[in-house]
Amino acid sequence: MKSFKEYLIEDAREFSYRIKIAGELDAKCQADIKQRLDKYDVVSMSTAKKTPILATPSDFPGLKNIEINIIDFTFKYPASLDEIQQQVHLCGVPTANIVVVDRKWDDSIEKDAEGQLDTEKTSEKDSLLMTTDLGAPSAEQKELSKRYATRDAAMAAEAAKDGAKFEVAGGKTPKAKTTNDLPQDNTSPFSRVSRPAKMRAGDMTINVGK
Repeated sequence: MKSFKEYLIEDAREFSYRIKIAGELDAKCQADIKQRLDKYDVVSMSTAKKTPILATPSDFPGLKNIEINIIDFTFKYPASLDEIQQQVHLCGVPTANIVVVDRKWDDSIEKDAEGQLDTEKTSEKDSLLMTTDLGAPSAEQKELSKRYATRDAAMAAEAAKDGAKFEVAGGKTPKAKTTNDLPQDNTSPFSRVSRPAKMRAGDMTINVGK
C-alpha cells in the first residue's frame, strides 16, 4: 500500500507560464523578477530569449519597432496572470510592456501558426508546379495541329458554298409565320367614313313658342 507522501507526490502538479517583456531587459531585472516570483515555488526559469526588433509585435499592438524578451516559468503553486504581471511591474517594467500567458496555450498558438505557414508554402509550391512550362511542342504535335487546322478550314469552305444544305431527321420544319407575312392594308379607316349632306338655309325649321 502506498504511503500518504507517495500519493501527494503523484498528485503534485506544475503550472507553466510565459512572460513576454517588450524592450531591453538586463540581468539585474531578471534576477529581481526571479526573486519576486519565488513565492510561487519556482521549479524552473529559462534564460530570456530575445527576438529581433519587430515592426509591429502581435502581443503588443500599441508598440512598434521593439524587441521582445521571453521568459518561461514553472511553479509548484498556481498564480493568476494578473498577479505575475504585477510582480514583474514591481521590478520597474511598465505594465504596457508586460504580457503573461499560459505556456501550453502559447505553444499551441505558435504551432498552429507554423502549420498555417507550411500550408501556404505547400499551396504556393503546387501553384508553381501547375504553371510549369511544358516546353516546345514536338514534331508530332506540330503535325497534328496542322492537320486539324486544315480539316477545320475545309469544313468551313464546304459550309460556305452556294446551295449547301443541311437536313435533319424527320424532314424540314416549315417556316414560321410572323406579322410581316399577314396581308397588309394601306387604306386608312377614316377614308370609309361618309359625311352627311350639308344642310341648306331653307331646310331648318325653328319653332317659337306662342
